[in-house]
Amino acid sequence: MGASAPHFLLTSADLCEKTFPMWHRKHEQCVSCGMTDVPHMAKGKCGRCYLADYRSRHSKQISNLKRAWYEKNIRHVRIRQKLAREERHFSGKRDAVLKRDGYRCTKCGKGTDLVVHHVDGSGRGSSNHNNALSNLVSLCRACHQREHRLLDRWARDFEQCQECGTTERRHNAKGLCWKCYAELKR
Repeated sequence: MGASAPHFLLTSADLCEKTFPMWHRKHEQCVSCGMTDVPHMAKGKCGRCYLADYRSRHSKQISNLKRAWYEKNIRHVRIRQKLAREERHFSGKRDAVLKRDGYRCTKCGKGTDLVVHHVDGSGRGSSNHNNALSNLVSLCRACHQREHRLLDRWARDFEQCQECGTTERRHNAKGLCWKCYAELKR
């Protein structure tokens, strides 16, 4: 069909080829950006420009609505995130491990701040997780940190302090032990 056909006779193929004679009955193009490739929405503006204008004029209201939704739903969001994390890192066996170990650290017996540890080190950084129940144990955060210090290098990216070469003092930051890091900050 040609551009002179009445609008009720146009097919969707004609509209896709932009054969419609006018972008809008009052405007030949968007009054903001001058484009005709995005359909008209309102007030002489294409959908992209109209929505951008709406968002800028109503940003406070949109922000308040999003905040209200977030506060109402945060508990459910966090639960879903936790379940997804547990499935990804422990094949959904985290609660079973905690229950098996009596909700206590298997090293010191503490009952708070518990994490589940992969005995063979095939946890988050590993490409092949070994999530067998026999490979998972409950540890408190302090024992978990101690366990990783024994398994891993002095620091994640460094074998020793980059300044003094020691591995005796605890790693602090930037590849330095706590003493060298304190001297750097002075």
